[in-house]
Amino acid sequence: KNLKLDEPDRSKKQADCCGAGGGRMWMEEKADQRVNVMRTEQCLEKKPDIIASSCPFCRIMISSGINEKGLAEKVATMDVMEIVAENLA
Repeated sequence: KNLKLDEPDRSKKQADCCGAGGGRMWMEEKADQRVNVMRTEQCLEKKPDIIASSCPFCRIMISSGINEKGLAEKVATMDVMEIVAENLA
């Protein structure tokens, strides 16, 4: 497969944490302030087919954001190692 890596503008040291590891996964937030949707929107700016993460919490939060936006049929969320495994010779 021909894969192209295109990171969100806010990545590495400037990345926004999805917050799930700190318990945000279980917190009720105002709909216009949901950190998972904000982070998902940042990722979607790059128009990906797949959003990959090595953090299981981020994967859950971004997957939730994708579902909330009704894009589950268009954008996959995967662990980086899933992509590696799929592309082994």
